[in-house]
Order: sequence, then structure tokens, then C-alpha cells
Amino acid sequence: MPSETSAKVKIQHIEAGTTGGQEWVHARRLRVPWGESAEYLVSLDKWARAESHATPTPIGDAAQLLLGSLVAPEVAEFEGDGCGGVLHVRDLPRLAAASGLTTFEILGHHADAFHENGDLLPWPTVDMLLHRLCARQPAPALELLRSALRRQGEFQRQSDAKGEPWWMRPASDEDVATARRLKQWHDGDISASHALQRWLDAGTPTLSARYAALHRMYAELAEAAREAAPRVRVARSQTADRVADELLRLANRPLPDEAVDGCPTGGRE
Repeated sequence: MPSETSAKVKIQHIEAGTTGGQEWVHARRLRVPWGESAEYLVSLDKWARAESHATPTPIGDAAQLLLGSLVAPEVAEFEGDGCGGVLHVRDLPRLAAASGLTTFEILGHHADAFHENGDLLPWPTVDMLLHRLCARQPAPALELLRSALRRQGEFQRQSDAKGEPWWMRPASDEDVATARRLKQWHDGDISASHALQRWLDAGTPTLSARYAALHRMYAELAEAAREAAPRVRVARSQTADRVADELLRLANRPLPDEAVDGCPTGGRE
């Protein structure tokens, strides 16, 4: 029953504990006509079951970045802001071709997948798809992993040189909330890098594990070269200067654009 201003509607509650109760509510709170309520409630239940598998936000954010580099939005993308971990598939045959799976394997992977204006896949299926997509196109995940390892390596170097940042051990109660957010961001970055390694490895420590080991070895060697250069110059000769300059040049260059196994670390295949 609309009100005189038509901005509010009179409703009657039927759920347990409020049966018979009436209330004026804003029209924007209404979802569907009464005749469509049963179908709407079924849809809500399907969404709730699918979103119950959602992964922590840092991993979900990494998944969104990665997926955007692996498949086009018209093929599949996360629903809404992605916090529910539900993947909206608009072109199932193309997603199957990109992952090397059959459409049956994708839709049948988890009981909480459902169809509603496209195929909706819960997080466990998305996680499996990322494994398969990375096995075929490792470059985008390697690029994200490389960036994460650089951030974490820089954090460790700063901690070794200056001690732990203040937010690891806040000095006052006023700082606790800010410190908690900063630590959550730091821990989330580490969780996301672990997820990237897992998607690349697909259950066996191969590509990402070797890349991470090479990254650490390179960083250690570069640091040793920087420390050695001044000592080489002590010899006071053109040869010594030339060797010291070359050591510093090698130590200060960025990681190469080509990662392990000849896989480029940027762009699509």
C-alpha cells in the first residue's frame, strides 16, 4: 500500500516473531513483487552458499588482478567488488579453452555453482581455475610475484638497517588502530604472494619456488657485490676501478624481464 507521498510503502511481516506486524518502509527497500518472492529467496540462498566460501580479502584482490591479465572481462570477471569470491562467467566455452578444462569439469567442480544470467562459480572453483590458467600462462602471476617479493625484500632490508617499524610494536593505545591496519596490509601482502606461488606451482614446488629462490640468491649476490666494490678500489689501479664499476653496475641493475624457463614476466601469451 503506497503512502500519500509514494516514497514509502506499507508492508506486513510474515517471518517468525513478527507475523502480522506492519511497517512503513522506503520503496527503495523493496526487491521484487510478491509473486516473485519465492524465486527471489531461492536466488538469495544460492548466493549465500556460493559466497560462504570466500577467501580473505588480500588473496581475493590478488586473484582479481591476476584474472584480469589472464581472461577478458567478457569471458569472466568477479561479481561486484569481488569480496564474495564469486566468478561470473559470461563465455564458458572460451574460459574452458583458456584453462584446458571441459565445461563439465568447470561447472561440476563444486556443488554451489549455479546459473543466473550467466554461470556463477564459488571460490574453490575459481582457485582451481587459477591453477590451470597459470599453468598455461605463467607470465602475469610471475610479474605480480616479482613485485611482491621486491616489496618484502625492501621491507626486510629496512628492518635490518633501522629496526622494526613502529607499527609492529605500537607505543600507545592511540596508535593501535593505525598499527593494526598497517600490519594487516603487510601480512596480507605476504598471504597474497603465497597464493601466487601456489597458483603457479599447482601443487608441486616448481616454477614460482625456483623463481623465489633465484630472486633471493640474486639479492644476496648483489648486496655482496656492493660491499665488495669499495674494497676492490683499495688496490688503486685502473683495473681495480674497472672491476669495482662493473660490480656496482651488475648489483644495481633491475631483475631481468625474462624470468625462469624463458617465460616473460609481463603481458599476455
